Amino acid sequence: MFKPSKFRNAVFKLGDPIQIQQPGDLVISCGDWIYYRHSQTIHCKQDLTSQQEWSISHNVQLMDTSNDRLVTADQASVSLWTETQPQVLFSAPGIESIACNPAVDVISLSLADTIQTFDLQTGQPVFTLAHPEKVENMSWKHDGQYQVTVSKDNRLRVFDIRSQDALQSTVCHTGIKPSRCQWLGASDTILTTGFSKTRDREVALWDLRQFDKPIKLQRLDTNVGVLEPLYDVDTNLVYICGRGDTSVKWLDAQTLEMSQMPFVHKSTFNAFTLVPKHKMDVIKCEISRLLLIPNNSNQILQLSNFVPRRQYLDFQSDLFPDTYCGFGMTVEEYRSGKNTLPLKKSLDPTVSSSATQSVNPSSVSANLPVAVNPPTADTHHHVESREETKEEKEQERKVSEKLAKLNLPKHSPYRHVLGQSHIKYDSMQGQSSNVNVDSHGFDCNAKYFAFFLQGSGGRVGIWPVDKTGRFPPRINCIMSPSDVNDFKLSPFDLNQLALVCEDGKLHIYEITSLDQDINEPKISINAHNGRITLVQYHPSVRDLVATTSAELGEPTVKLWNLKSKSVLTTIALKEKIVSMQLIGNRVILLDKSNVSIYSTDGKLIKSVLAHEGRGVRVLVCGQYIVTVGFSKGSQRELLLFSPTLEQLSQLSLDNAPSVLIPYYDPDTNLLVLSGKGESQMHFYELDQQFVHLNRHQFPQYPTQAVSFLPKKYCDVNKIEILRGFRLCPNHVETLSVVVPRLKTEFFQDDIYNPTLDTEKPSLEIDQFLKGEKPHFHFVDLDNGKPKLSEQVVVVKKQERPKIEKQVSESDQKQAVF
Repeated sequence: MFKPSKFRNAVFKLGDPIQIQQPGDLVISCGDWIYYRHSQTIHCKQDLTSQQEWSISHNVQLMDTSNDRLVTADQASVSLWTETQPQVLFSAPGIESIACNPAVDVISLSLADTIQTFDLQTGQPVFTLAHPEKVENMSWKHDGQYQVTVSKDNRLRVFDIRSQDALQSTVCHTGIKPSRCQWLGASDTILTTGFSKTRDREVALWDLRQFDKPIKLQRLDTNVGVLEPLYDVDTNLVYICGRGDTSVKWLDAQTLEMSQMPFVHKSTFNAFTLVPKHKMDVIKCEISRLLLIPNNSNQILQLSNFVPRRQYLDFQSDLFPDTYCGFGMTVEEYRSGKNTLPLKKSLDPTVSSSATQSVNPSSVSANLPVAVNPPTADTHHHVESREETKEEKEQERKVSEKLAKLNLPKHSPYRHVLGQSHIKYDSMQGQSSNVNVDSHGFDCNAKYFAFFLQGSGGRVGIWPVDKTGRFPPRINCIMSPSDVNDFKLSPFDLNQLALVCEDGKLHIYEITSLDQDINEPKISINAHNGRITLVQYHPSVRDLVATTSAELGEPTVKLWNLKSKSVLTTIALKEKIVSMQLIGNRVILLDKSNVSIYSTDGKLIKSVLAHEGRGVRVLVCGQYIVTVGFSKGSQRELLLFSPTLEQLSQLSLDNAPSVLIPYYDPDTNLLVLSGKGESQMHFYELDQQFVHLNRHQFPQYPTQAVSFLPKKYCDVNKIEILRGFRLCPNHVETLSVVVPRLKTEFFQDDIYNPTLDTEKPSLEIDQFLKGEKPHFHFVDLDNGKPKLSEQVVVVKKQERPKIEKQVSESDQKQAVF
C-alpha cells in the first residue's frame, strides 16, 4: 500500500485577482514579474503596480525562473528579454517549441527535423541533434543529463543531447491531437498527457527501465483541450488544465491518484501557469499558486493550494523542502559530461539570506532585469519580535489551537465512498444504440432489468436479475407494433412495465413469463395525437402515470388513471418537455430552458429560467430541485433550486458533450452523476450547494446507463449504501457503492436510518383523488449486530515508565551539606 500523501487534504482558495488592461491568452510568472500576451503583444506587471509593454509576434514563451528573465520564440526567431530590450539569440524559420535546462544555462529549440541547444550566455549553439519527426513538446531531466520529446508520430523519445544517442523510444498516446511530456525531477519517470483513439484525454506514467508500456495509465475525461501538465518538483504534484477547460485537476505524480477536490470555475481558461516556490506564503502552508486567465476577462486569477494545519505560526519543514534557486554547473562543465542538480535554498523565513541564497556566479548574466529582493530585514525583525514576546506568542498559540478544535469542519461520512462493479451478465447481442436522447433507456427492480433491443417495431429486452452468466444469442423481449421512445418498470408491481411509442399510445405490459416474447399489452391507451417521448410513474401513488408529447406543435403533459384508463389532467405547454418528475401533488417539468412547477390539477405555480444552453434532466432531491444541462458556452452544469424555485447554487463542470444522468439517495443526501459514454461516476452532497465528495473510475468500458435498486436491497454487512446495475455496450455489471469503515462488526446506525419502502405505495389512486393524507412505510435495516453509537470507547492511559536516577556518593554528600 502507498503511504498516504501529506497533501491529500489540501484545498484550493482564490486570492485577490490581478487587474490587467486587456484579456490575455498566455501567462507566465517568475514571482516578481508577470507576463501575459494579448493580440501578439507581451505585457509585463512588476509587483502588480508598474507596467511595461513590448511588441513581438510569438507563439511560445518560457520564463527562466532561476534568473528572472523571459525567453520567447516565434516561427522565425528566439529572443532573451531583459527589463528594456530583447536580445535575439537565434533566427531560423520553423521554430516549434523551446525548453530551458534547469541545471545549466542552455536552451533547446525544436525545428523541422532538428533540436538545437544554445548557450544563453553567449547565444552560440552548443549541440545539434537530428530528430526523426516534428517535435510537439520536450522536457529536460533536472540533472541536465537527458531530454524527452513527444512528436507528431505519437512517439515518446529519450535522448542524450551530448552524445547524440537515442536511448529509448515508444508509442505513447494514440490520438490525433498533440501530446505533452514532463520529466519528473531527477527521477527515471516521465509523465505524459494526450488523447486516446476514442478522443478521451488521458495521463500516463513512464519508467525508463520499462519503456515499452506505461506503468500507469489513467483516463480523465472527453474534453477537447490539450492538457498542459504543471509540475511542482518540491511536492511531486502535477496540476492539469487545458485551454477551454473550466476546472483545474491535480494529482500525485507517483501514483496518478487524482485529488477529489478540483477547482471549478464558471468560465473557461485561456492560460495558466505556476508561480515559483519562493513566492509562497510558507507560514500559511501555501504549497503552490497558479495564475489563471479566464476567457474574455480583464483579470488574472490567483489560485492557491493550502494544506490545513492546526496552527500557522511556525515553518512546516515537512511541507517545504529546500527548493531550486540556481544553476549547478557551467556550460563548460556540462559539455565535458558533468551532471549536477540545480542549487537549492531553504524557504524557512527565519534562516538568514546569506545561508539560503546560494547563487552560482557563473549563472548570472549582466544584462538581466533587477528583481525585487526578498524582505531579509523584515525577516530579522520578525525573529527578534518573536523572541521578545515569547510568552505572548505561546499564549496566542494555545488560544489558536483551542479555536481550531472548536471550528473544525464537519466532514461528511460519505467523503470516501467507493464504487465497485463486476461483470455478471456477459456477451449481450442486439442492444439498440438508437435511443431517444430524453429517455434513460435502462431500468431495474428487484426481479428484472430492462433495456432497448434492435429489431423491427419497438423491442424492450427483459432479463431476470437472478440469472447471471452469458446472455443467449436472442433475448426474449416485449414487442410493440410501433417504435418505443421510453419505458419504465412499475415501482410497486415488479411484473409491470409501461412504455410509450411513436404512434401516440401508452402500453402497460404484464411480465408473466420470459420463455417467449410478450406481444399483447394488458392496457393500451390512445394517449396523444403525436409521438410520446417520456413516461413516468408516480413514486408514491399506485396507478398514476404521466406522459408527455409534442402533440404536433402543441406540447402537453397528461396524468393518467390506469385503474379507470382515463386522463386526469392535461397541462398545455409552450415548449417540448425534456424531463419531468412527479412528487406529491406537484409535477416538475423541464424544457429546453425553463424549469416549472405545476399542481396535479394543471395549475402553473412557478416557472423560472434554468439553463441558457439547454436543459436535459430534472430531479427532486429531498428539499431541493436539481437540474442538469448545458450553459450558453456548451459547458455541462448543475443548478440547485429551493422548493420555490429560487436558485441556490450553480456548478460548471466541463465541456464534454455527453448527457449527465442524476440519481439521488434521500437517506444519505447523495447526488450521483453518470454520463452516457463516459467511464466515471461522481458523488456530490447537497447542502445549499454542490459539495463534491469522490468519484469512481470504471475499468475500460463506457457507461450506457445506470439504474439503482431500492435501499432495502443493500448489503448492510458490507456497509453498502447503493446497489444497482450498469449497462455497457456488450454486458451488464452489478454496481455497489460502499462506505469504508474499520469496525465492520457493528451496525452502522449513523448511516442506516429507517428507510422508505419505495415498493409500497403511500396512497391508492382513489385515495389520492379524494385528497387523503399519504401513509408512508419504512423499513428498519438493523442486521442484529451491536450498534456503533452504543459502544463505549475506552481510552487506555499509557503511564510513562519511571526512570530511577542513580545518585553517586559525591552527589549524596553534596545533598547532605
